[in-house]
Amino acid sequence: MNIQPDSTTRQTFRRLRSMLMFLLCTAFLACGSLTAAEGVSPQDVDAFADKLIAAVDDSDIAAFNELIDWNGILKEVCRLPESEKLDKARKDFKVEFRKATKTKDSICGAIIGTVGLGGDYAMVHTGTEDGRPFALFRLILPDNGGVNFHKYFLVRGSDDVVVAGDMYIYLSAEPLTDIFRRGWVPLARQILGDSDENAEQFLKNVEDQGKFFDLINKEMNEEALKLYEEFPEEIRQEKTILIARMRAAQRITPEEYAKSIQDIKKYHPDDASLDFLFIDGYLLQDKFEEALQCIDKTRESVGGDAYLTLMRANVLTKMGKLEEAITALKEAEEEESDLQSVYSLGLDICLAAKEYDMTAAYLTKLEQDFGYTWKDLTTVDVFKDFTKSPQFEEWLKREKKK
Repeated sequence: MNIQPDSTTRQTFRRLRSMLMFLLCTAFLACGSLTAAEGVSPQDVDAFADKLIAAVDDSDIAAFNELIDWNGILKEVCRLPESEKLDKARKDFKVEFRKATKTKDSICGAIIGTVGLGGDYAMVHTGTEDGRPFALFRLILPDNGGVNFHKYFLVRGSDDVVVAGDMYIYLSAEPLTDIFRRGWVPLARQILGDSDENAEQFLKNVEDQGKFFDLINKEMNEEALKLYEEFPEEIRQEKTILIARMRAAQRITPEEYAKSIQDIKKYHPDDASLDFLFIDGYLLQDKFEEALQCIDKTRESVGGDAYLTLMRANVLTKMGKLEEAITALKEAEEEESDLQSVYSLGLDICLAAKEYDMTAAYLTKLEQDFGYTWKDLTTVDVFKDFTKSPQFEEWLKREKKK
């Protein structure tokens, strides 16, 4: 191949950046340059979470970036293979990366942008895993369009500031270091003259892979699937490519979506991300028991979460198990009483179960705490039975007194 290292490095990184935009915002590694995780206290973890939330609320990409040790992550990603011949490629890779972290299309910018469009980014847990302190964040897409989880593993940097040494993305069930390493290693092997067919195919198609993820991010789904079919077989079977293809297929036809799910199962049957990935797929196919199993396994994996409990309540409602649905809804409210989705999505569950005391309480909660305003509910079909209830009359009296 006659691709110059500088050009290949830029193309490889663009592909990775577009891929991360998809992985972070669509829906589990400490780095060698950092000090031991034992130096991070629970108070440090809480302080990190507060700073991250403040950076997102302020739309401050620079402040967000300061909370992630990109230099340490890149050092770990590019550590192997060990060869002085790779010094320039390492430098180019890191330069391209650091440039991109400062833009709205960066990892931090993507999260901030999603929240700016009406999404929600909140810490749901802190703890330790294999001795490593972490802060688990949940990203809810605008209009409750999906959920993803990001687990930040925290370390104390060389300047004694607690930062994220890596981030585990639940959608793909892998940390950032592994994602970026998949882009770095083929490039390094090519430069060293030790490339195999898979690495060559990756580099040969790296520009088109970047285009593919860009199309997915722009919801140009038919164009994305057409490009997918043009990839070599090795690229079509790559996990992240398959996940992106599944998302595009979901927006086109149930048949395409079902086929994309089967291919992920076929090529990655034991992957840790499958339970999380297939929740929507099972729901679209009305396979409610399977969806519940996936939700419950994901809840266990993240250590419990109100939004996942709410999803469970929604599935139980679809199954006609209304008493169980209300129990799950109450559990979600207990887990996170200030989560708007509990009340906005919970209204439909309450109405389906004819739990009108809860319906009235949720209407009031949404109005008082989340700025909702209500028009004449007697003109809204979904509230038809509720408006004939004594609970509605009491709620209406309180409204008129305001």
